Amino acid sequence: MLLEKGGREDVGGNAAFSGGLFLFRYDGPEDLMSITKDVEPGLEHDRIEAPPYTAEAYTAELMAMSGGRADPALVGALAQRSLDTVRWLAARGVRFVFNRTLGAQMRDGVLHVPPGQVLTCAGAGMSRGFAVIEPLLRHAERIGVEIRWSTPLAGLVRDGGRVTGAVTGAGVVPGAVMVATGGFQASPQLRLRHLGPDWASARLRGTRLATGDGITAAIQAGATPAGDWSRCHSAAVDPSMPSPGSSAAPPPFPLPGFWLGVLVNTGGERLGGRSVRHSTGT
Repeated sequence: MLLEKGGREDVGGNAAFSGGLFLFRYDGPEDLMSITKDVEPGLEHDRIEAPPYTAEAYTAELMAMSGGRADPALVGALAQRSLDTVRWLAARGVRFVFNRTLGAQMRDGVLHVPPGQVLTCAGAGMSRGFAVIEPLLRHAERIGVEIRWSTPLAGLVRDGGRVTGAVTGAGVVPGAVMVATGGFQASPQLRLRHLGPDWASARLRGTRLATGDGITAAIQAGATPAGDWSRCHSAAVDPSMPSPGSSAAPPPFPLPGFWLGVLVNTGGERLGGRSVRHSTGT
């Protein structure tokens, strides 16, 4: 059973607004071709050259991005199982393509693929995450997953040292619980507490429903906080675009090249505002 805070139009949370890029380990072209043979226009090829992107390289990249703060065991497990995970997604209807914007180049009939982010899910525009969510929703319904829409999590039931149920507005759903939601970017109060005063009025670029309910319920049930809660993924966005009202709606686009200059308002004053899509912390 899946308890979903929003309605069907909200399925997928922040993943629905992602760019659809997938970082995973692979040993060469054979691994990539086991996932997809599709390419975007202009990348038709006779053969592929793709240097390996090993689990060790993946782990090193994530550890460097986190400044050494990430849990090496968790990062290693993610990297090691990433190829099988992307294959699992493809087998359940998620369509991947080789994408030019990730650095793939055609030379003399050979598609040269740089190591790392080489595939993206098929779709239009900068936000392709919904193209991942749709086939996964169809798969869940096909195998009989019961989805209770518009059912926010109010808390967890604890019996001794074990969690034995989830509390909703309609009562308690008994059984083992997996908290599959994270992030608190839609909560001004939690952004203020963990990220600082400049983040209280940040413009939302992702789902409006991620207000930290799962994190709060888990901690109240005895979970121990971990990770770095003072950092997040953020981007400058077009302020004229509204925040998305559903998972299929496009989010405000990041402003290309904003780091190459200075942003000012209509009065000529330099801007210090930020946009936030999702926060860390589990």
